Amino acid sequence: MYKQLTADDFRKILKLPPDYSVDAVICHGAMRKKKHKQKLEDTLHKLGLQASFSVLQESGFYENVTVLEIDGKRILYDSSYGGAYLCELLHLGCLLGSKKNLLVGSCGGLSEVGHAGDIIVPDSSYGCESTTRMYQPQNDEFVYFSDRKQNDSLKLRFSPGFMVMGGKVMTCQGAMMESWEDIQRWSKEGYVGVEMESATLFAVSGYFKVPSSALLFIADNLIKKETLFGDNYDKIKDRLNEAKFETFKVALYEALS
Repeated sequence: MYKQLTADDFRKILKLPPDYSVDAVICHGAMRKKKHKQKLEDTLHKLGLQASFSVLQESGFYENVTVLEIDGKRILYDSSYGGAYLCELLHLGCLLGSKKNLLVGSCGGLSEVGHAGDIIVPDSSYGCESTTRMYQPQNDEFVYFSDRKQNDSLKLRFSPGFMVMGGKVMTCQGAMMESWEDIQRWSKEGYVGVEMESATLFAVSGYFKVPSSALLFIADNLIKKETLFGDNYDKIKDRLNEAKFETFKVALYEALS
């Protein structure tokens, strides 16, 4: 049913001009939308980027979608915890002409060489749930790929002092059921991180043939038995804040390029 809705249908529903289009979508994989929108505004201020802010819809399902207009570019931004809402945001953004889809967020590390604050720009993600299968139903391996060319561009934008790695990540939206056995198995299988959104990003974007990339900082290295509730977390908060700013910065510069 909803698959039949076109870009023009959505423009009418959202009361947008007939020629309304967007250049990119940036999503933050997180809850607390107000807090992270403020993080975006703080990043823009630190970078000296002048942006106008509006919302995609005054009242309704998309009222939390922020529209950034910077240097003639229009970017949709919102936060999504997991893939259900994210796939709708991306679907809409792609219909409206997005040329680049970018995810910023955190992940749990699965590699012994990873440290809190290191960056992962994944080559692929494993996901096995409806937001991936609906968009790529013939994918029996459940592996979804980012855009290599865009990934290379992103990696060049990070400041010196940040370790940036590629590799494959695991998208798992049932975080509270992750066991030590899961972490060990995923690490042995070569996954470098686990998070909740990137497979959805890659699958939906791939369906629409829009380049997509994820910029993930390691918040806790699970294979080293570090968690967000550990005694060491307070000691690394500053580094994590630096990494979060860096991912926002790089995503914005890529979206504007």
